[in-house]
Amino acid sequence: MEGNNQNQIEIIPAHSSLDSIKTEFQKKLNDILCRKLTVDNIDTFADEALDKIIELTAEVKGQYENNPNLEKRTDLMGKALEDEVFNKFELPNLQEVLESIIEVKNKIDNLKSYINKNKAQVDEVITPPQENDKNNILPGEGGGLLDKKLYPRLLTLLYLIEQDFEILKEEISIVEGNVRSDMIRRTPYVRVDIPGLERLVYICDEEGNVTYVFDTEILKEKGISVETIDLEDKGDKNELINRYPGIGIRVKQTLNWNTNIQKALSDVLPKSGEELEEQSKKEGEVLKSEFKRDRRKFFCLLSIFKKK
Repeated sequence: MEGNNQNQIEIIPAHSSLDSIKTEFQKKLNDILCRKLTVDNIDTFADEALDKIIELTAEVKGQYENNPNLEKRTDLMGKALEDEVFNKFELPNLQEVLESIIEVKNKIDNLKSYINKNKAQVDEVITPPQENDKNNILPGEGGGLLDKKLYPRLLTLLYLIEQDFEILKEEISIVEGNVRSDMIRRTPYVRVDIPGLERLVYICDEEGNVTYVFDTEILKEKGISVETIDLEDKGDKNELINRYPGIGIRVKQTLNWNTNIQKALSDVLPKSGEELEEQSKKEGEVLKSEFKRDRRKFFCLLSIFKKK
């Protein structure tokens, strides 16, 4: 694998011990493989990991070729040389790492395609705006409206459902609502029904819109239909959540969005979104790699280096 970042190669001082060099490279690889997937980076997550691996490979090869204290082979080229270099520093097999990253990239790309082709659409506005709701107005220069940022929340939700709950995308239903011309919100809410988790999720990719997660078993107990929830505005949904604790929860866009959604899809719903957020902050970030799904054997580094 050839890189074009030769000017970025840093040679570790020759007096460094082989063990310290190994540790340095293992930590750098660990940082690449343990980067957290979020709503903000899911679109570029795997591509950036590939770029970082190319940079690291060039750095590792530079160290191998230029450190006079290392025994090296001069009869190897290409993939064979890369394998030798990574083995010398006790790094996982490079080709397996690359294949694992590409697998994640393909999963994300496939989900994007699946959403575009398989979401149903209805004429009704799902989660219609409240009357006199001005919360979504962003004043711009000249008194106009600023374009809203879009977060790929739906894509991230489906990724979490498949990877963390092992539920296939074909086992859930995705229904996108309409947007009226008189609405400030230009991106529709989408209803995601997940029978395997007994959850109903209302999600919108547009900035300033919370995600709602409902327990479908409790909805049935209370005699509340999906069609009723669809047509309720945010005020109605909030009132329903307050009236029946545990029936649903609001998840705001924060740094802990992924973690909060995972918890909201699991077991009993917390009492409130605020409680969910505080719980996630208290527990802190869990160290894991998105690139270890099928090749756990070469991610033993995760148990050695803990992020602080």
